[in-house]
Amino acid sequence: MMPASSSSEILVQGGLFVLALIVLLSLQSLPKRCLSHIRRRSSSSPHSQSQRHFFAGAQLLARATSAKPSSSSSKSASLLKSAIAESDAAIALDPRDAAPHILRALALRHLGRPLPALKSLDTALSSPQSKTLNPKERADALVKRAELHLQINRRRRADMALADLLEASRLRGSGKDSDRDKDGKVECLVGECYEAKGMRQEAKKAYRRALEADGSLEAATEGLRRLMDSSSASASLD
Repeated sequence: MMPASSSSEILVQGGLFVLALIVLLSLQSLPKRCLSHIRRRSSSSPHSQSQRHFFAGAQLLARATSAKPSSSSSKSASLLKSAIAESDAAIALDPRDAAPHILRALALRHLGRPLPALKSLDTALSSPQSKTLNPKERADALVKRAELHLQINRRRRADMALADLLEASRLRGSGKDSDRDKDGKVECLVGECYEAKGMRQEAKKAYRRALEADGSLEAATEGLRRLMDSSSASASLD
């Protein structure tokens, strides 16, 4: 028969083992509980809620702009208005994020409201919102704003549009990651600005650079032809 002292010692050791096992299991589950708690907090944060509204608005904008020409214009307008509502909700939750302001501008532009669209882009490109954009995103937004300037008043806003386009070109650079199609579009818009300002030689150079980057740009081809025809007509008069 086992002595009482030995029995009590075994019980104590067994109890310590069980206690150690419980502590070990608790420690292993602690990170999971913390992580789930962090996830619950992050999913309900204003920024996360803002992103959900932004993604919903972006999907609505994509549906509106990808609709076939035969589809109802009223349906597209309804989708665009819903996209604006989603962007407004995102802005209310996180006004410092530039993305919802840009989304709002794009939807407004497709609705044929360039002035409110320009105002939204002005906000996106101002501090502190602009700090949330990387250089390429900022360049894209600058190009969109330049297009709006030219759409609103080509002659009076040519200087503002040109400043945005030159800054966009600087931000994009000419490295190996440069998008030649986008570079061509920017140069074509630069040509339109110079043409509106009456700077014909600079406009020709910009149109030629645009065609070097993207030979399929009809606007650049037409602009260059227009300037060449005008030059020929002036020469014949002389």
